[in-house]
Amino acid sequence: MTFVKKYQVHCHLVAHPRKGSTDDSKPGKVDIAGTGDISYLSDNVLVMWRPKKETKKDGDPDGVLYVLKNREFGDLGGVRLYFDKASRRFRCQDQQIEFWL
Repeated sequence: MTFVKKYQVHCHLVAHPRKGSTDDSKPGKVDIAGTGDISYLSDNVLVMWRPKKETKKDGDPDGVLYVLKNREFGDLGGVRLYFDKASRRFRCQDQQIEFWL
């Protein structure tokens, strides 16, 4: 029995992506640095991507949180996020979360 199942907890592991072919490349599930087992053994894989300021256009999000693996429900997609300077947090533009690829 694994620790997570035994104690009914949700474990988060933060890993950095491998360097992409360009600085503006969006990382994917296979781009997690380290062993490939990290994403294979994980129940969920979330990737935060922020476009470079130089390539960002007006209206583009400041970041996107991608759901690349969701073992329990299978829902995949992304949430566009905008940086709120006052609170120093990323927020959805609308109160309603919208998933998209």
